[in-house]
Amino acid sequence: MRGTVETFVESDAVRPVSVVYGRAVAEHGGRRPRTVVLTHPDTWTAQQIRSLIDSAVRAGVDSRSLVTVSKGWAAVDFFTRSERLQRGSVVAVLDLGYETADAAVFTVGGGGAMRLAAVGSDRALGGRNLDAVVR
Repeated sequence: MRGTVETFVESDAVRPVSVVYGRAVAEHGGRRPRTVVLTHPDTWTAQQIRSLIDSAVRAGVDSRSLVTVSKGWAAVDFFTRSERLQRGSVVAVLDLGYETADAAVFTVGGGGAMRLAAVGSDRALGGRNLDAVVR
Protein backbone atom coordinates (compact mmCIF):
# COMPACT_ATOMS: atom_id res chain seq x y z
CA MET A 1 0.00 0.00 0.00
CA ARG A 2 1.43 3.35 -0.97
CA GLY A 3 0.22 6.93 -0.75
CA THR A 4 -1.77 8.78 1.82
CA VAL A 5 -4.40 7.23 4.04
CA GLU A 6 -7.07 9.36 2.37
CA THR A 7 -6.11 7.97 -1.04
CA PHE A 8 -6.24 4.40 0.24
CA VAL A 9 -9.57 4.81 1.99
CA GLU A 10 -11.31 6.60 -0.85
CA SER A 11 -10.12 4.39 -3.68
CA ASP A 12 -9.45 0.99 -2.12
CA ALA A 13 -11.61 0.53 0.97
CA VAL A 14 -15.00 0.46 -0.70
CA ARG A 15 -14.68 -3.04 -2.20
CA PRO A 16 -13.38 -4.83 0.95
CA VAL A 17 -16.02 -3.16 3.12
CA SER A 18 -18.69 -4.04 0.56
CA VAL A 19 -17.64 -7.71 0.47
CA VAL A 20 -17.44 -8.11 4.26
CA TYR A 21 -20.68 -6.20 4.86
CA GLY A 22 -22.47 -8.18 2.13
CA ARG A 23 -21.37 -11.48 3.64
CA ALA A 24 -22.47 -10.41 7.12
CA VAL A 25 -25.91 -9.38 5.85
CA ALA A 26 -26.26 -12.63 3.89
CA GLU A 27 -25.31 -14.69 6.97
CA HIS A 28 -28.19 -13.05 8.85
CA GLY A 29 -30.90 -13.71 6.32
CA GLY A 30 -30.62 -10.34 4.61
CA ARG A 31 -31.13 -8.39 7.84
CA ARG A 32 -28.89 -5.35 8.09
CA PRO A 33 -27.19 -4.67 11.42
CA ARG A 34 -28.54 -1.94 13.65
CA THR A 35 -24.99 -0.77 14.40
CA VAL A 36 -21.78 -1.08 12.38
CA VAL A 37 -18.59 -0.25 14.28
CA LEU A 38 -15.56 0.79 12.26
CA THR A 39 -12.18 0.95 13.98
CA HIS A 40 -9.28 3.15 12.97
CA PRO A 41 -5.80 4.03 14.23
CA ASP A 42 -5.72 6.39 17.23
CA THR A 43 -3.62 8.85 15.25
CA TRP A 44 -6.15 9.36 12.45
CA THR A 45 -7.46 12.87 11.82
CA ALA A 46 -11.12 13.80 11.55
CA GLN A 47 -10.68 13.95 7.76
CA GLN A 48 -9.31 10.40 7.64
CA ILE A 49 -12.18 9.11 9.78
CA ARG A 50 -14.63 10.95 7.51
CA SER A 51 -13.05 9.21 4.50
CA LEU A 52 -13.53 5.85 6.21
CA ILE A 53 -17.19 6.62 6.86
CA ASP A 54 -17.68 7.83 3.27
CA SER A 55 -16.14 4.59 1.97
CA ALA A 56 -18.47 2.50 4.11
CA VAL A 57 -21.48 4.45 2.87
CA ARG A 58 -20.33 3.99 -0.74
CA ALA A 59 -20.07 0.26 0.08
CA GLY A 60 -23.75 0.16 1.04
CA VAL A 61 -23.65 0.65 4.82
CA ASP A 62 -26.42 2.91 6.16
CA SER A 63 -24.73 6.03 7.55
CA ARG A 64 -27.18 6.12 10.48
CA SER A 65 -25.85 2.75 11.67
CA LEU A 66 -22.16 3.77 11.63
CA VAL A 67 -20.07 4.28 14.74
CA THR A 68 -16.33 4.86 14.68
CA VAL A 69 -13.89 4.11 17.48
CA SER A 70 -10.12 4.07 17.60
CA LYS A 71 -8.43 0.69 17.94
CA GLY A 72 -6.89 1.75 21.24
CA TRP A 73 -10.23 2.70 22.78
CA ALA A 74 -11.81 -0.52 21.47
CA ALA A 75 -9.04 -2.61 23.03
CA VAL A 76 -9.25 -0.79 26.37
CA ASP A 77 -13.03 -1.19 26.41
CA PHE A 78 -12.66 -4.93 25.80
CA PHE A 79 -9.91 -5.31 28.42
CA THR A 80 -11.73 -3.40 31.15
CA ARG A 81 -14.83 -5.57 30.83
CA SER A 82 -12.95 -8.35 32.63
CA GLU A 83 -10.32 -6.40 34.61
CA ARG A 84 -10.87 -3.87 37.38
CA LEU A 85 -8.25 -1.17 37.14
CA GLN A 86 -7.22 1.04 40.03
CA ARG A 87 -6.72 4.78 39.80
CA GLY A 88 -3.23 5.47 38.43
CA SER A 89 -3.11 2.27 36.39
CA VAL A 90 -1.63 2.52 32.91
CA VAL A 91 -2.82 0.48 29.93
CA ALA A 92 -0.79 0.39 26.72
CA VAL A 93 -2.25 -0.89 23.46
CA LEU A 94 0.04 -1.90 20.60
CA ASP A 95 -1.51 -2.42 17.18
CA LEU A 96 1.10 -4.14 15.06
CA GLY A 97 -0.21 -3.75 11.53
CA TYR A 98 1.33 -4.78 8.25
CA GLU A 99 3.23 -1.54 7.70
CA THR A 100 3.07 0.29 11.02
CA ALA A 101 3.11 -0.15 14.75
CA ASP A 102 0.57 2.12 16.45
CA ALA A 103 0.62 2.63 20.20
CA ALA A 104 -1.88 4.23 22.54
CA VAL A 105 -1.33 4.73 26.27
CA PHE A 106 -4.28 5.21 28.62
CA THR A 107 -4.34 6.15 32.30
CA VAL A 108 -7.06 5.48 34.83
CA GLY A 109 -8.29 8.49 36.74
CA GLY A 110 -10.84 9.05 39.48
CA GLY A 111 -13.97 6.95 39.26
CA GLY A 112 -12.24 4.61 36.81
CA ALA A 113 -12.39 7.13 33.97
CA MET A 114 -9.95 6.31 31.18
CA ARG A 115 -7.86 9.07 29.62
CA LEU A 116 -5.83 8.84 26.44
CA ALA A 117 -2.37 9.95 27.57
CA ALA A 118 -0.29 9.46 24.43
CA VAL A 119 -0.40 8.06 20.91
CA GLY A 120 2.29 7.31 18.40
CA SER A 121 2.99 5.48 15.18
CA ASP A 122 6.15 4.02 13.70
CA ARG A 123 6.20 3.26 9.97
CA ALA A 124 9.56 1.45 10.28
CA LEU A 125 8.14 -1.20 12.59
CA GLY A 126 5.31 -3.30 11.27
CA GLY A 127 4.32 -6.87 10.66
CA ARG A 128 6.04 -6.90 7.29
CA ASN A 129 9.35 -5.86 8.90
CA LEU A 130 8.90 -8.36 11.75
CA ASP A 131 8.16 -11.15 9.25
CA ALA A 132 11.34 -10.29 7.34
CA VAL A 133 13.44 -10.50 10.53
CA VAL A 134 11.91 -13.84 11.51
CA ARG A 135 12.49 -15.27 8.03
